[in-house]
Amino acid sequence: MNGYFVWARMGFNAVLPEDLKEHPSMPRAALGSLDLKQLLRSPGGEEFWLRFGRSMHLEFALKEPSDCWDQFERYARSHNIEVTP
Repeated sequence: MNGYFVWARMGFNAVLPEDLKEHPSMPRAALGSLDLKQLLRSPGGEEFWLRFGRSMHLEFALKEPSDCWDQFERYARSHNIEVTP
């Protein structure tokens, strides 16, 4: 299952657990990432999350504008998904 990866790429976010922040395979560019959003935006972050990520409680800020919506819109466009009000 890869839901933990897809939901994060769609804009859902969470504070990174301490064990992931301190993981020996954490990419250098991602060191200091406080949340999933920062990790995924860092070089090597998506690959790290795909390999070492896991199921956890994520949140999505519904009020626009938000980073969650911005990321969701990028994800939708990149997958040719049309979102209409």
